Amino acid sequence: MVWALTPVDTVRGTQKHYIFAAGTYKVGRKDCDVIVQADTSISRVHAEIAIEKMVAWDPHSGAPASPSYVRVVDRSKYGTFVNKVHGTQGSRLHKDEDVMLTDGDTVTFGTGNATFRLSFVPIVAFFHGRKSARIDPSLHAVMTSIGAYATRKWSDECTHVLADESCSLTPELLDAVMGKKQIVLGEWFKAMSEKNIHTEIPSCTQYIPNLTLDGTVIKMVEINLIQNCLAGYAFILGPSDKYQFGEKLHGLLEVTGAKYIHIDEFCANSQDSVAGDTDQQILVVPARYPLEFSKIRGLFPLSKISDVKLFAAILSGRLEATAIEPPAFIVTSSNSMDETIVEDSDVEMETATSNPSGAANKSQNRIENISDDEKEITNITNEVAVTVSGTKANVIQPNDPPKVEVSKPTEDDVKVIEKTAVYRSKARDEDVRVISKVPKDENLDISRDGACDVIFSQDLVVKRPPRTAPAASPEVGGVNFKRFRKVYIMQIESDYDGGTMTDFMREEQQRKQMEAIAEDLFNNAKSKKRAAAGSSIHTLLTGRR
Repeated sequence: MVWALTPVDTVRGTQKHYIFAAGTYKVGRKDCDVIVQADTSISRVHAEIAIEKMVAWDPHSGAPASPSYVRVVDRSKYGTFVNKVHGTQGSRLHKDEDVMLTDGDTVTFGTGNATFRLSFVPIVAFFHGRKSARIDPSLHAVMTSIGAYATRKWSDECTHVLADESCSLTPELLDAVMGKKQIVLGEWFKAMSEKNIHTEIPSCTQYIPNLTLDGTVIKMVEINLIQNCLAGYAFILGPSDKYQFGEKLHGLLEVTGAKYIHIDEFCANSQDSVAGDTDQQILVVPARYPLEFSKIRGLFPLSKISDVKLFAAILSGRLEATAIEPPAFIVTSSNSMDETIVEDSDVEMETATSNPSGAANKSQNRIENISDDEKEITNITNEVAVTVSGTKANVIQPNDPPKVEVSKPTEDDVKVIEKTAVYRSKARDEDVRVISKVPKDENLDISRDGACDVIFSQDLVVKRPPRTAPAASPEVGGVNFKRFRKVYIMQIESDYDGGTMTDFMREEQQRKQMEAIAEDLFNNAKSKKRAAAGSSIHTLLTGRR
């Protein structure tokens, strides 16, 4: 156990100290182990506190395992007083006089109010591990030097739990959390032994192990951060035997400040506000039986969390939003895929009322309604668009008109033309029509020319293919040259245009050009010679005359 020297009154110039090792510690105004600057009666070195041996606290007997040896020696001018409290004089020590101290004794330095109480701070560590495992000898020596006591039996007298890194979560560890006992690594005891005296017990934030549960790594935090970390939540719980460590779950939720309600109570009072109006209600589902409560309709609107994730949230001190599964969306019969009837938009109504009978006559769609005993066959020769309402349509462009056979519908079903392939193209400047099948008991309006009208809906969009130009009839008066159109001939790019000319081809082209130039020069020279020869003969003949 550790010795604590705590100021009785909150006096300026006094501070709490913890002693972790045997030795002699000086108390005074300056350059001492325990600095006291309450008044001017404190000497530079006022007294000494000598601890001969650090003893451990025995949790079974509730007392130190062996007698303590703590003495105070006066070294001051104005004296040191023992057990001087509330105006009593106590016993004054003369200079260089000493006295034995026990747990709870008070020591006053000087004539002022610099009074400190000496007390035990027990450190009892529950060793969490296999029964065959043993504490490391070096760690055990460190724990003994600071007066810490290690035990394998869990009890409320335990102040800490000594665990290994990545150890499995056990009921004993959960009991420690419910008892607000900190779980630490062995390095924490070594950190305390680095200095003989501290103004506070070293923090264990950096010495908390990670725990594992069903393969999930839990990053545990300090015990004070776990308290009230789930305030504002109300958890709906089933039978305790369905959950891992189910008997510990209620106590853990109480430590975290969360509320809990049994499923039967929640379903019975579903209309009333069982939990607070601001509490978020979450159903706890066993990780081993994820479908345990899936058939209880009253639990459908609740968010869900597994018991493993709930334990992780408790020990980590926070509930992540990703750990909560949102409630399932209830699909009613009116919203199901088989029975969906969607209202026509204003644009579709305008398109439908524009010219339904004409659209049926001009379109190449042919819908054959056969008797109830036969199947309905829909021949689609148009391009079928998948999207509507101003978006670029995804259409079906089949090579051969596909046939879709639809089984005979029931009274509540709506027939849907299924698409087999989708090609992306732009449907612009073309007429589109929306086709939807209707139940068999509805009578279709037949136009005067015998073609059925098109039923407009947003289920399906059918685009009419472009018409081919009608063949012109031969004219008697002469040939109509407008009939003859220029036939588009695909131009095949040569190797020269494609930029694939090789060196050989380039040299061959230059050679041909040079031959052509040489031939032109040769022909020009030949013609000049002939002209020159003719003129000379003419000169000779005329000269002779």
